[in-house]
Amino acid sequence: MLLPDRPVDDRYLSQDDRIAIAEGLRAGRTAAVIAEEIGKHRSTVYREISRGRGGPEDTYNPWWSHNQAILRRRRPKQEKLRVNTELRAFVNDKLKQRWSPQQIARHLARNHPGKATISACPETIYRALYNGLLDKCTARLRTRRTRRKKQRRGIPSKNAIPNMRPVHT
Repeated sequence: MLLPDRPVDDRYLSQDDRIAIAEGLRAGRTAAVIAEEIGKHRSTVYREISRGRGGPEDTYNPWWSHNQAILRRRRPKQEKLRVNTELRAFVNDKLKQRWSPQQIARHLARNHPGKATISACPETIYRALYNGLLDKCTARLRTRRTRRKKQRRGIPSKNAIPNMRPVHT
């Protein structure tokens, strides 16, 4: 059995929750009743039951299900552009030609549909660019920005003109 490296958040199902689901199913209770008993939403329990059906009998197996959940949760993943040198070279080349990350991502999606290894979303390209995975000298954005601009959501900007008064009073 795989054990998690760190404690799991309360919103995730624990091994005990999964065992309670299995016992509830053997007792003939519905998923909604089981969800109420363990304090989770019923859609979480329905999803867990459908995912956790493994083995020859096609019944819910809590230990197999818990191991699968831990495997799905495994992080951090390797960065796609760090691992795939072909993809990194292609993105570098397009950035040198002054393509935007959105254009590159769209081009990859259109020319290689269904191939997860040869696709990248714009955010992946931005992160690779800002983290130094791509050529600093030649591969850059059209704005020539090499670092991410700070987002100031919800914070009002200062007026460009101090003590500004409206024209119509």
